[in-house]
Amino acid sequence: MASWGTPVTHTTGDTLAVSDWNTIANNETFLAEAPYGMYYDSVGTSCPNFATTHVNLGGTTASGYSMSVSSNNVVVPIAGIYIVLFAVEMSSGAGSGADYICASVNHNGSAALVGSLVPSYTTAGGSAGGGLVKCAASDTLGLYLANTAGTALTTAANATQTFLHVTYHGFS
Repeated sequence: MASWGTPVTHTTGDTLAVSDWNTIANNETFLAEAPYGMYYDSVGTSCPNFATTHVNLGGTTASGYSMSVSSNNVVVPIAGIYIVLFAVEMSSGAGSGADYICASVNHNGSAALVGSLVPSYTTAGGSAGGGLVKCAASDTLGLYLANTAGTALTTAANATQTFLHVTYHGFS
């Protein structure tokens, strides 16, 4: 992964040294790189009644520029603003009335984004959301599920139903 180098200031008629050209080229590469990761629940995560559970992120659809997963958390490689999209779909429904499921994303262990509140008794109900999160290098983003169905529910285990997508948007 390229890193940013402070360009040397020149005046008209100066000759750029090879190292100056290399810094410019490296900066262009750095600006074109946008870390990204598309991760999903590959095994199904069981969430007990009246609990919030950290969703397993065992599958990777695509990732690049040093984006990674550690302990089911996405680890961002550089500081900046990140676009975060997420969804959790259940493999079945349970409960009635006011029972619900809700997906959320935690930034360094604290709630940052909250998805839609969806009745848990809906067959294969899903909660989704998205937003921007300001991160420092090595910050973590984790996908969570809250459940009040009266019984444990399990997430649908595939890349199109239970996922966390993160991409670098720009400097903060």
